[in-house]
Amino acid sequence: MKRQKVELQRHMTKERKEHLTEVNRLKKLALQRDREAAKWKQVSERKKAEAETMQRKAKGHLEEVGKLRTKYREAEKRLRMQTLKRGVMERAGLDPVIVGRRETRSRPSSASSSDSKSPRKRGSMRPPVDANLDQVRSYLDAKVAEVGRKEAAADKLAHEWEDHLELVTRRDELAMKLEENPKDGMNEELEALSVQITYKEGRIRQLTRRLGERPASEGETARTSSFFEDSSFKRACGRSSVLSSSQLAAKILFGMVVRERRRVASLARTASALDQKAVECQKELDSKEAALLSHIEEER
Repeated sequence: MKRQKVELQRHMTKERKEHLTEVNRLKKLALQRDREAAKWKQVSERKKAEAETMQRKAKGHLEEVGKLRTKYREAEKRLRMQTLKRGVMERAGLDPVIVGRRETRSRPSSASSSDSKSPRKRGSMRPPVDANLDQVRSYLDAKVAEVGRKEAAADKLAHEWEDHLELVTRRDELAMKLEENPKDGMNEELEALSVQITYKEGRIRQLTRRLGERPASEGETARTSSFFEDSSFKRACGRSSVLSSSQLAAKILFGMVVRERRRVASLARTASALDQKAVECQKELDSKEAALLSHIEEER
């Protein structure tokens, strides 16, 4: 009996060791499998991130291609419309100059040869051959800009003169008060006014130089002088006669007026749209304010 008990204990110890060995082996195997699973999970996550990145890039490229395709279609549509509009306006006798636009550079040679053979349309005044339309237009634009700058300088000069007059009046009044009843601080104020007057006089001289004076030639005053005698205008018109140059200038000036009216109309439409948006925003703000006030009243 005792021997059976010893053998049974020995057998149980052996089985316990085998069981512990098997458990350790299975734990090592499970740990190894967990490591492999974590490794493959990292690989899978990396592949997934790469796939998502590639998908985002492909989506971005697709959007760019769509935008480019839309832009190309719009440009093609705009080009067709401009070509049709140009042809219709040319048939109606309106060239790009008279509507305030610059002529296109690329003109087919066949069209120029056919135009030279075809009879001249009524209402279409073609410029002289040696006249440079771009230079004439640039000259007139510069003249208009110069008038605007001089007008702004004259406006500033008028304001500076008015300020100068006020400062001189204040200085004279202060000098009279100083002679009658001198007080502390009046001399410093008088010196400050003198410094301001000196600065205003410098500004007036600067603005006067900016305005300048147009020298009149013999037998000609600045009021009756014309830009037709200007060397820059003559150089732009080439060997054209005075009549042709005046007709060309009148046509370009008319086109500039048309262009400015078109710009003013566009600005008016934009201002009207902005006013409409402002009215809508004000209405929405009033409604939100009323809702807030009603909510406050309910909370009370």
